[in-house]
Amino acid sequence: VPVVDQSGGLVDRFDRAGLLAIYTDRPDRALDAAVTLCQTLRTAELEEARGQALDFHVTISAGPAMIGIVGANQRLEAMTISEHTSFTGFLRPLAARYGAAVLLTASAAALIPDFASRYHARTIGFVRMRTLDRLERLYDVFDGDDETTRRLKDETKEHFEKGVTLFCAHQYYDARLLFIEVLKKHREDKAARNY
Repeated sequence: VPVVDQSGGLVDRFDRAGLLAIYTDRPDRALDAAVTLCQTLRTAELEEARGQALDFHVTISAGPAMIGIVGANQRLEAMTISEHTSFTGFLRPLAARYGAAVLLTASAAALIPDFASRYHARTIGFVRMRTLDRLERLYDVFDGDDETTRRLKDETKEHFEKGVTLFCAHQYYDARLLFIEVLKKHREDKAARNY
């Protein structure tokens, strides 16, 4: 919560083992907060973890939202309604499946000035947003990963993204060969293994 507060975000609600935060002015602040959270949790010595790797994921989407107070006299509640808040919840299991600490939609990336030069990211695939009836590109932003993982994802980025392109074009055999090349260098790459 302090990281969200310091970066200009607003914690909307706590959801399961996580939280939903809203940024009203700049998506890069949300992305910076996500990277900071990942780095903070990686370096923290949490007793509950007992030496196990933390499974922590942040999903970010950008779009319109309605925020207001609903209810009756005896019970009022603040509520946020948006396809994008629901969509980030849908993306959480995908982030875990593909081993992405930070999963960002292309609609959010498009609003961040100099996204490609400011952050280390790779295209991880596409997903259909049914409510908006469009295909949305997803990025694995790996600035929050540990140093070794960040270096390996950077080294294998070109092969990985070519593999994703071939996979989306239904050229599975050629895509598989590229993902095997990625796994030769980075055995722990969950996304390459899944593809």
